[in-house]
Amino acid sequence: MPKKKTLDVRVTTVDAVLEFTIERKATGKQLFDQVTRTTGLREVWYFGLRYTDTKGFMNWLRFDKRVIDQNVPKDQTIDLHFRVKFFPEDAAEELIQEATQHLFYLQVKESILSQDVYCSPEASVLLASYAIQSEFGDYDSSIYQPGFLSDERLLPKRVMDQYQMTQEMWEEKITAWYAQHQGMLREESELEYLRVAQDLEMYGINYFEIKNKKGTQLWLGVDAFGLNIYEQDDQLSPKITFPWGEIRNVEYHGKKFCIMPSDRRSPSFIFYVSKTRISDLIMQLCMGNHDLFMRRRRLDTMEVQQMKAQAKEEKSRKMAERDRLEREKVARIEAERRQLELEEQMRELEEAARAAQNARDETEHMVELLHEKVKIAEEEAQVHARKNLQAEEEILRVRASAIKSEEEKLAMERKVQLVEAEAVSVIQTSQQKQQEANELRHKLESARLAENAARLQLLEQSTDTTPGGTLGSTGSTAVTANGLSNGITVAPTPSGASVDVLTNHTHSQSSLSERSANHTHSQSSLSGRSVNHTHSQSSLSGRCVTPHDELELMTDGDVDELSKQLEKESQDYLERSKFISEQLSALKVQMEDLKVEDKMTHNDILHEEHFRRGGNKRSFLDKSKTGPPKARIAFFEEL
Repeated sequence: MPKKKTLDVRVTTVDAVLEFTIERKATGKQLFDQVTRTTGLREVWYFGLRYTDTKGFMNWLRFDKRVIDQNVPKDQTIDLHFRVKFFPEDAAEELIQEATQHLFYLQVKESILSQDVYCSPEASVLLASYAIQSEFGDYDSSIYQPGFLSDERLLPKRVMDQYQMTQEMWEEKITAWYAQHQGMLREESELEYLRVAQDLEMYGINYFEIKNKKGTQLWLGVDAFGLNIYEQDDQLSPKITFPWGEIRNVEYHGKKFCIMPSDRRSPSFIFYVSKTRISDLIMQLCMGNHDLFMRRRRLDTMEVQQMKAQAKEEKSRKMAERDRLEREKVARIEAERRQLELEEQMRELEEAARAAQNARDETEHMVELLHEKVKIAEEEAQVHARKNLQAEEEILRVRASAIKSEEEKLAMERKVQLVEAEAVSVIQTSQQKQQEANELRHKLESARLAENAARLQLLEQSTDTTPGGTLGSTGSTAVTANGLSNGITVAPTPSGASVDVLTNHTHSQSSLSERSANHTHSQSSLSGRSVNHTHSQSSLSGRCVTPHDELELMTDGDVDELSKQLEKESQDYLERSKFISEQLSALKVQMEDLKVEDKMTHNDILHEEHFRRGGNKRSFLDKSKTGPPKARIAFFEEL
């Protein structure tokens, strides 16, 4: 069966799967270039293609050899993984493109969650909050209800098993941090994640089992700073470190690896590995990390300068966009607050109008009762007047018949006296009723005056409470005005005192109508302004930022400005780091009572011990570099 002239390759990145068909004679560099062109990645010097060879060992694809010659399966699809091979010394300073930062973020996050990189419980909670900010954006308590993180993989299983905490309790701790990241963009959240992660003891380090000349089992760690030696039971704190700046040459012969210090008076640093392929892998990592170490200390190439200029322009554009969105958000919040205030004022106005209407109704009812009492009193006065007239007629008849006889006269006189006494009594009663009728008329006039005062108070409340031309609706005012314009009909009375009151009432109705008309006109003007505002927003949205067609190299002024900006960002980062460190310590204290001691791993115990001694990754690295290379090599041989 003739061999195929092509090879099928499947490349898995941290967020995608790519499939290629390449020629059998294609080199690793040709395949790698094809992958980076497909992904659009330009900072290619950090990445490599990792695979598992036919013997089950993990290897990195060499660029100077053909793919088919590197112990890959030849009769089936070749599975490769596009991964970070070399880590920067400072991710925030060296990673330029957002695409590069995103790939770093995803790989580091997976390493922490899969427990390949040790992360303390409190740091795991902080990193989880940045991951949530990157995925969901700003925290909103009205949207993200309790339980919204139940399906998210945020913490290493080891961390969750160490504490007697429910899923809801972990979510509460994470959300408390998450709410503090308000306003962070996705790129900023991922960069903050990397800033915290790069301070973890095992971040960016490739570990290999080695032996010294005495045969002591040790760990070799290869990272961006140099070569670290760890004891067999402690991969967190190195005992010896050889920075790349102190290494002159690296070579190996089979299982024997030789590191030659820059100080030629120092002996070579020699260790042994179990397999030759491990020596080859260590050699690749040493060469790549050393090349990047030297590259960082040289002037940037033209390509890197262009990438940095583009990244700076893109960052400025995004910052301007974020500021614009923030201003719009603040304006929207202010408008909503103002709307709530106006609605509250409208409700208060409606309540005042209803109260005034109720008072008016009560006054009208009282006026009607007084009017009825006046009518009854007038009718009683007329009845007593008729009785008085009848009494007077009776007196005349009695006087006419008094001439009949003296006895009759005397009797008549007595009768007249009686009738006169009765007439006097009737007259007094009539006068008393007339006085009561007058009092009722006075009360009626007072009630009408109180009614007019209530109407005027209602008009004043409608005028004073409503901000001129700013309310969203005039419905309540118009209803109140119409209700007042109906007036009150009172039956005519003998007194003419109510004429002026009704005249004033008619005048007040006219004034209220004019105010309602003016208020409606103000509302129309406001609507017009709202339309114009909407038009201006549409015009703003229609604008777009046109990037420069050509990139210019950085001038001395740009370098000074960039230096000041970097210095300010560094100062801000130090202050924020101090703040975060204090909060992490507080969180550690809060969670201490819930810890299950039996579930702590060996690395947890080591980390606790380092924490009590006040040690961290930087301090251990600085301590492991102390002393001349000769003394460190002698110490290594004695381990």
